[in-house]
Amino acid sequence: MAPDPRSAPAPEGAFVPVRAVHEALLAGEPLLLLDVRWRLGDADGRAHHRAGHLPGAVYVDLDAELSAPPS
Repeated sequence: MAPDPRSAPAPEGAFVPVRAVHEALLAGEPLLLLDVRWRLGDADGRAHHRAGHLPGAVYVDLDAELSAPPS
């Protein structure tokens, strides 16, 4: 059974400079881009993602997918 990638630590280099992302996109390299938009007082990150995002970026809802339920 493969390990659950959600519980694995981010690999070294998971966060890279914008220039490196731009060059990789231009080169056609396979990338996994996660768009986690969140702003205090503006919880509609999905609408902002639909309005414009990096090519291939997948929207990830901070409250629904990356946070534990309130306790």
